[in-house]
Amino acid sequence: MNFYKPFFLIAKKNKGPILLYTGIVLLMTILFSVVNSKEDTTAKYKSTSYTIYISDKDNSELSKKLYAYLGKLHKIKKSKINEDKIYDYIYYEEVVSYIVIPKGFEDEFKNTGNVKLKNTYDDSVPGGSFIDFQTNEYLNSVKGYMDAGYSLSDAAKETEKLLMNKDLVTIKATKNKGPKQPVSKLVFNFLPYGILMVLFGAILPIIDSFNEKEKTAKILASGINNTKKTLGLVLGSITLAIIMLLLFIIIATIPDAKNILFTEKWWLYILNTLSYTITVVLMISMITNISGTSKGMTSMYSNVIGLSFAFMGGTFVPLEILSDNVKKFSRLIPNYWYSTAVEKINSGGDLSNVFKCYIFEISFGLICLFAGLAIARIKRETAE
Repeated sequence: MNFYKPFFLIAKKNKGPILLYTGIVLLMTILFSVVNSKEDTTAKYKSTSYTIYISDKDNSELSKKLYAYLGKLHKIKKSKINEDKIYDYIYYEEVVSYIVIPKGFEDEFKNTGNVKLKNTYDDSVPGGSFIDFQTNEYLNSVKGYMDAGYSLSDAAKETEKLLMNKDLVTIKATKNKGPKQPVSKLVFNFLPYGILMVLFGAILPIIDSFNEKEKTAKILASGINNTKKTLGLVLGSITLAIIMLLLFIIIATIPDAKNILFTEKWWLYILNTLSYTITVVLMISMITNISGTSKGMTSMYSNVIGLSFAFMGGTFVPLEILSDNVKKFSRLIPNYWYSTAVEKINSGGDLSNVFKCYIFEISFGLICLFAGLAIARIKRETAE
């Protein structure tokens, strides 16, 4: 059974989420490129604000913190609305998103860390999805701080500091002095976060569709084992990922094209992003092999893994300011080796200097692939 053609047929059906995630990350990359290419001006970017309505049925400390956070990002409609006519409000764009915080929200969050809010919005309008993303990002970050020993109040405070800094970015440059770092280095260093976010959003739902019970039964009936199925899906995923990666590379190259295009440094950056992209695809393969289906969990996976890898691997925070203990753990994740390669390339290193970094990135992906296959096999044998 050839998975290549079915993979892209399903990808075509899921083109909405693919275009949405790709568009968001491309926009972030473009803005990042523009901001860092400014030499004589102060550039600012502020996220779009929407009108939303929040029904807080829990009235707890956490629900109030979430309400306050979203209120700083968006305009919350204060007047009461008829909940039976919520779709009319959304259709006529009186509100973009209708969020319901259920009773027992805080207790469930503390116990499991996985609470789904009811967010009603128009799927054809990107604003609703973006608000859903911001909400999940906030809750995942609060949970991360609480797991690290912070109280709920302190976790919410630290999360707000962290996330609010991303909503207003100011870059100041001294007249007649260029950026401290080449724009190409800054943009390529940012790409791992964008690559991971867009691949999780675009590829995970496609692979999920192959793990549905009916399709799994047909695949097994055709004599295809899980290993062949996984490798076929990985091949399709890598092809789609490379197509999207080309767009990111073009956008990342444009700001400094006259200095970097087709140079050795440029090709080394491309090999680095390609290695990381393949690694992310293999990691997604492991997640789907272990969990079976990840429907409704895409945002959680991308936020938790994306933010963790970005902060601990040098994407958001320079490696040199990380503590020694953090660095010891960071060496186990691909972002560390990606950022290390970027630093070496920017310092004039050649292929012999960065080849080890590529190997470590790909090795992480291969470990994920084989671990996923092994765990999936154990689960099947146990079920039998």
